[in-house]
Order: sequence, then structure tokens, then C-alpha cells
Amino acid sequence: MRKTYLSLLMALAVVFSATAQGLKLPTVLSDGMVLQQNQNVNIWGWAKPSAKVSVSADWLSESVSTKAGKDGSWCVSVATPAGSYDPHSITVSAGKSELVLKDVLIGEVWLCSGQSNMAWKVENTLDLKYEMNNAAELAKHIRIYSTGRISSEEPEYDVPEAEWQGCTPETVATFSAVGYGFGIELQEALGVPVGLIQASFGGTPLEGWVSPEAINNGEKANFLQRSVGMLKKSNSTWSGKESHLWNANICPILNVRFAGVIWYQGCANVRLNPVSYRETLAGLIASWRAEFKNPDMPFYIAQIAPHTYKDLQGAQLRESQALVAARVPGCELVITNDCQEIPGDIHPRLKKNVCHRFALCALGQHYGKEVGEWRSPAIAKSQVNGSEIVLSFKNLPSTLKISGEKIIGFQIGEKTGDDSVRYVLADARLSEDGRSIILSSDKIKNPSDVRYCFDESVGNVFSAEGLPLAPFRTDKKNRPLAESARAYIEPAQRTAIAFEGEGYTKAIFEEGAKLWTNSEMTLYEGSFPEEFAGMEMLIAKGVEKGSESLGGKIIAKEDGRIYYIARMDKPAKKTWYRKHAWRVIFPAEVSVRRQVGKTGDGAPKYKELGSLFISWMDVKAGQEVELHKTDGWASVIPLAGTIDYKE
Repeated sequence: MRKTYLSLLMALAVVFSATAQGLKLPTVLSDGMVLQQNQNVNIWGWAKPSAKVSVSADWLSESVSTKAGKDGSWCVSVATPAGSYDPHSITVSAGKSELVLKDVLIGEVWLCSGQSNMAWKVENTLDLKYEMNNAAELAKHIRIYSTGRISSEEPEYDVPEAEWQGCTPETVATFSAVGYGFGIELQEALGVPVGLIQASFGGTPLEGWVSPEAINNGEKANFLQRSVGMLKKSNSTWSGKESHLWNANICPILNVRFAGVIWYQGCANVRLNPVSYRETLAGLIASWRAEFKNPDMPFYIAQIAPHTYKDLQGAQLRESQALVAARVPGCELVITNDCQEIPGDIHPRLKKNVCHRFALCALGQHYGKEVGEWRSPAIAKSQVNGSEIVLSFKNLPSTLKISGEKIIGFQIGEKTGDDSVRYVLADARLSEDGRSIILSSDKIKNPSDVRYCFDESVGNVFSAEGLPLAPFRTDKKNRPLAESARAYIEPAQRTAIAFEGEGYTKAIFEEGAKLWTNSEMTLYEGSFPEEFAGMEMLIAKGVEKGSESLGGKIIAKEDGRIYYIARMDKPAKKTWYRKHAWRVIFPAEVSVRRQVGKTGDGAPKYKELGSLFISWMDVKAGQEVELHKTDGWASVIPLAGTIDYKE
């Protein structure tokens, strides 16, 4: 990577020619910053060409000096003491110019990078409100710095608008939720100040975060070059923008000494290169370690959460992330297959579990703290026993536990004549000692292979300590789940309700039924969960863009569970679920269709509308629930065992 650093130094003269006659420091070296403890850290900047630059610190017995280069750039190495809450000062002088950095803390410094789930703001989460509102007290020993949402065609060497900030409700509100929550746990456990530098940008592929040098000459250059080529062909938004994020966000902080990196990225690469992502991610890690001159720098990866990815691409990318964590020293994996919140929403608003799991990795792996098992349970052995398969696990200090009434997410398969594997959903149960899982299916007589959450399923198997079982598969054939199979749904509770509202028509939820009175689209065989067949529903005209759904009031006539059907469009994610206590049944997708003609061979041709989901709320007898009015949906459809409603 020598070429990268030579290029950096040569470019400084151009970037800072306007201030070449004065002394200047980058914004990442400023009042309120945090420096890594017990390390040789860099202090750098720009002065007059060939000027003598001296750096002194209140913990040093003597100053450190160097001579600015012909381009005015300079850099010195300063040894830091053990971390403490005592504020320090650093003085930089060159000739008659002098800069004093005040309120400098010594502690642990972490880089928080990735795309939108790392960039997700604290103020937009559901489970970090207390930590935000009480930031001045809870995070008084944490400092934050953000490079901003920026990209650049050329390497940059400073982030002019950025600054180190203390934590207040206002400053942390727009900071990375994952980074902030991680920092709180880290600081509390270590008892020293923590500095968090956020460099993240939503919707960005990995290829934007690697340097030109890594793409052209790095450890995984051939894979990176191939993926850049695919990016140019398939993604017009990012075509030709490889390295833009590295240029603007990483290059300016290359001289910072970090304790480690937490990385939450991958969604933008699912459709591009889910399999070769294991090579490109390894290439990014190798290049960053070399460029930061920190060859053992910890690098912790958050696995992407379940979404609506097609085929097995999402599962393949998660597998790539897992392989990197297993193969690359100093890497750990944070499992998130329990974190899906709303189908179709790629941004879970519950971030605290991800923060906690990152912190466990850092405290257990890097700092050697007694935190128990920090790795999620993972498959250790799959053994066929007649018509069953018995699974045993590693990283399991005690027993497994299940969230819900039934184990879900497992598939069991048997080999077919063409040497592929046919998969169906498995019946799963815990062993008597709670440490193994036994799988079977009446559709499979000679099982051979197993998958767990190797699709977009939400997992519900955990260690007793609360860490989710890691997704896995025992085959490599990339065969989809048999079309006849789908995930388990709890039986519907056919609670009786009354409904107050106008403009609805009562209907039965069954094959051939309409969901909107002004549409010819109907339910068809296999398009809805059979557990809800025969229930009563209230339908109305489909909502047009810019108009409101009808709303109304549900009154529970008994204790139980009430339901509705609605599309998961953006207004649903941003309004309904933030204000109401409804929960989505993840596998319960509903589709409707209408015939629009025939194919060339005479078969019916249909237009289909999907992405309607059933949601639920537990209620008590007499409880009243307002059916929220909203636009952008294809209406909200109440669903219950019986509905007392007068049209």
C-alpha cells in the first residue's frame, strides 16, 4: 500500500495550497477528540514547506519534532498513556504559529462504518430513546465524530465540516444508533473514554469503500476488479463510483489509530455478488488493515437481517459474511436473523440487540473481558438417525431456548436422482437436555441435509444467554425450498369483534374473494395462509394515491387476537407501526390477481398484486382500537372470527 501513502502526501500540497503559509490540522484532530490509549498515535497536518514542526503534550516529558515536506505535510508519532477521564492538551507549533488542542481524552477509539443500517440515526430507533434523552449523563465520557454522507471522485485529506462532539440528546440524535449503543456498553465495561468515528452512507456497495490501490493491486484485486465490472453493468447509480466513499470518508482518517472496526453493510451487494462477496469483503479488511498500518485491527461484521431478497441471494451473502468471519483472523460475526421487524423494510428500528452483540464481540474477543460466550451458537454436527437428523452445536455454554410455541426456520432435505436435494419444512424439537435439535418430516423418508434460516426466514432459536442461532446449511446445491412448503403460522384466533365505521362491505376471506370492492383482483389457491380461511373481513374501495383509507373502530367482544390485512408500503412503515401496537405475521403474505388475457399456448395470463401482510394485536374484551387512517395503502382490511357490522 506504499503507493497509497505517497499519493496522499503528494496530494496534500494541492488540497491545502491556500493555507500553505500557515499551520493547519485536520478536523479529526481538534478540541474534544479521543486518542487511542497505550499506543503510538499520529499527529499530522500542514505547515510551510520545510518548516520545523514541534508537538508537545501535557503527558510527554519532551516535545516531538519533524520537518514539513516540500508540500507542507508533516506527521509525528506520539506515545499515549493509559486511558483516563482527565482532559489533556496538545500544542503544535511551527515558527510563530501555534495551535493548542484542548479537552483531549485518552481511551478507546472505534470506527463505525457501512451503509444505511450503520447510518441509521438514534432518533429513528424504537429502543434507544432513553439512551438518547439521557445522553449527557449516560454518555458523558463518549465523544463522537462523523464524516458525513459524502463521496468524492478523488482522495480527500480532511473533512472540513466535521467536528468532535460531546454527547447530548441533540448531538447523538443524528449519530449512528448502532455505533452509539455499542459505545455506551463499551465505555461502561472498560471504564475509560470512548471515541466513535462514524463513516457510513446508505445504499452503498462494498466496492465504494475500498481504495483504488486495493482494487488495482490489493490482496483480492482480481475479485474486486470483477465486482467493479459487474457494478458498472448492473447499477447505474454506482457505475464508475468505485472508491468514492473511501476517497471521502476513509482516506481523511487513515492516520487515526483505531482499536477496531464495526461494519454493517451488505444489502447493496445482495443482487450484485452474494457469493464472491466473501472475497471482496476479505479484500476490504486486508486493505484497511494495511492502510491504517494496523495489521491485527479487529473487524466485526453484522450479518444482514432477513428481508425480501429473491431466491437465495440474501442467504448466500450471509454465508459469505460468516465465511469471512471464520477465515480471517480478528473477525467476529454478529447474527441478526431475529431482527426483522416489518416485511419489506430493510431497516429494523430495534437496534439495541445489534449494539449489544457488537459490544460482546469487542469485550470478549479483543479486550478479554469475562462476558460469557460472545459468539452465537452455530452448527457443529449433523447426524442422520433413521428418518431424523440430530443437530449438535458449538458456542453453547448451557442450553438452547425457543421464542414462541414452535421451532421455526428449519428445512430438511433428501437427495434426489439428479444429485440435488429436495427441501421441505422440518418438524423440529429440542432434545431432553436442551442442547440438540431433532428434525423430521413425514414428507422425507431418507433425510440427508439441513438448512436453518438459509432464506429470508426469521429465526427463533437462541442460546440460553440470548444469542440467536447462526444460519447454516449442510449442502451447497442452492436448491430452493419446495414450492408447496411455507413457514409455520400459528393457528388464527377467531375472536369476535364489533366494528363502527362507514363504507365497508362484509366478506369471507376465501378463494375467489375480493379485497377491494372496486377491483377485479381476487384471492386464489395458495395465495393466502389457510389458517385464516373462512374468517370474516370488511372490504372497501381501494385507496387511490393521495386519498385516505376509511378508518373506523374495532371493539373486541372477548379476550383474544384481532387482525387486519394491508400492504406494507412506506407510509405503513413510517406511520402505522410507530404509533400502534400491531405486529406483522412474517410468513402470512397475501396475493390477489386478475386475468388479463392468455399466453401463447392458451393458458390464462394474470396480473398479480402481492406484498399484503396480516398483522395482529392482542386485546381484552371491551377494548376499543382505532383503525388508523392513512394514504399510500391499498386500504386496511379488518379480519376476525365474526364481525358485528351493519352496512
